[in-house]
Amino acid sequence: GQQNTIRFDLKNPEEFRGKISIVDPTLLYDNDLFLTLNETQKIRVLSISDASNDFLRRLFNSEEFELTQQNSTNLNYNELPSQNFIILNEVEVIPPSLINALDVFIQGGGSLLIIPSNSADIIDYNELLGQLRIGSFTNKFEMEKKITQIGFAHPLFENVFEKRVVNFQYPKVNSFYTINSNASRALRFEDDQPFLLQQDKIYISTSAWNTDNSNFKSSPLIVPTLYNMAIQSLPLPELYYTIDQVSEIAMATQMGQDEILTLKAGENSFIPIQQTKENQVLIITDEEPSTADVYQVLKEDQILGNLAYNYDRSESALQYAQVDEWNGFEQYRSIPELFESIKAETSIQSFWKWFVIFALLFLLAEMLILKFYR
Repeated sequence: GQQNTIRFDLKNPEEFRGKISIVDPTLLYDNDLFLTLNETQKIRVLSISDASNDFLRRLFNSEEFELTQQNSTNLNYNELPSQNFIILNEVEVIPPSLINALDVFIQGGGSLLIIPSNSADIIDYNELLGQLRIGSFTNKFEMEKKITQIGFAHPLFENVFEKRVVNFQYPKVNSFYTINSNASRALRFEDDQPFLLQQDKIYISTSAWNTDNSNFKSSPLIVPTLYNMAIQSLPLPELYYTIDQVSEIAMATQMGQDEILTLKAGENSFIPIQQTKENQVLIITDEEPSTADVYQVLKEDQILGNLAYNYDRSESALQYAQVDEWNGFEQYRSIPELFESIKAETSIQSFWKWFVIFALLFLLAEMLILKFYR
C-alpha cells in the first residue's frame, strides 16, 4: 500500500513520552502506538593497546560512544569497572593483575574483545582464556588465509545485510592462531576455521589486525563488527517494545543490597526480572507487562527512565482465505457472468415442467384410446 512520512519536531527529545492514535470509528483495535525517548547515555569503550588505535578513533568518534585509550604498561585499573566494552588490542604480555581485573569486569556484565598480538605470549593468553572459560590457543601458523564466511544469522550480523553476500573483496590475514573453543563462530576462514568467535559477551579474534598482518581493518566488515559489539554491550532503551516478546534493557544505576526496580503505568505496576551488575541493572521483560502503555522505571521514588510497550502489530494483519483452495463452489469474474449462469441454470430447471405436461397428455390419450376402441 501507499506509505507517507510525517515529521515531528520535539522540543525535549531526551524526556519524551508519546502516544500516536488513529481516530476512526471503523478501527476499534490496535489504533494506539506508545513510544518514549530517554536521556542519551554514552557507551563507554576502553582500548588497552600495544598497537595502533587509529581505526578505533575513527569508528567510535560519535556521540553514542565515549572512547578511552590506554597503554597496557600504564593502565589505570580503576577505570575498568566503569566501562561497557573493553578491547584488548594486540597486547603482548598480559599480567595476572589484568587477567583478574578482566574476569571481574566480565562477571560485572561488561563486554570484551580480545585481539592477539603477532608476538603474543600464548601462555599469558591461555591463562586469560582459561580464567574466562572460553578455550585456548594451540598453535600459530604463518600462512595467508582469506576471511570468506560470514555468520549472517549471528547476532553481530543479523539484519546487517539485505541479502547474503557471496562475492566481495575478502579480507585476509598472513598469520593466525588455531584455537580450541566451543564458542560460536561469527566469521570464518575459507577452510571453515574460525577468525572471530563469541561466547556470551566475550569476543576472540584468532589473528592480529595490524596492517602488516591483515587488511581486515580496511574491510567493510570492520564497521558492523565493532559497532554491534559496542551497542550490544549496553542494551539501552529503545523507542518501544512489543508485549509477549523477550526484551532486555540496561538501566545505568548502582543498586543497594535490597533495592529493586519497578515498572509502573498508572495503577499497574510489577517487578520485572532483573540482574544487578557493577554499574547497571539488566531488566528482562516477557509475559509482563500485559497492557500497552508507557511505564516508568522506578528505583523506590526515583524515576530512572520510561519504557513504552505495544501490542504485537502482526495481530492486526488481515489474512484472507485463498479462494482457489475452496471446494464445492463456483467462481465468477463479474456480476453479468453470474447472472448469465443463474439464467442458464433456471432455463434448464424449467424443462421438467414440460416433461410432466407431456407425460400427463400421453396418459390421458392412452386412457381415451382404451375406453373408445376396446
